[in-house]
Amino acid sequence: DILFIFNAQHDCGSGDCKITSSNSFERQERIETQKPKKILHHSSSQRYFINMHALHNSNLLRDTLPRSLTEPIPLLTNRGVKHQELAAELQISGPAK
Repeated sequence: DILFIFNAQHDCGSGDCKITSSNSFERQERIETQKPKKILHHSSSQRYFINMHALHNSNLLRDTLPRSLTEPIPLLTNRGVKHQELAAELQISGPAK
């Protein structure tokens, strides 16, 4: 059974997918150029990215996938300290009153 539609992209970075040039050339405004067309050859890797920011079904994705795959990963371990550092820099570099 199909529960919902989602967007997935192949993980070419870890799959070592290759870009090669073809024998045909790109066209620009109906004129053939000398620039060869690039072709992406996907590896057989089964790793994919799921678009978690899809607005139409994000709740279904979160309900279906395990929490370990959907939990947010903090960029900073201590946001408060970083905010204070940035605020201090802005106070020093701001215009004089």
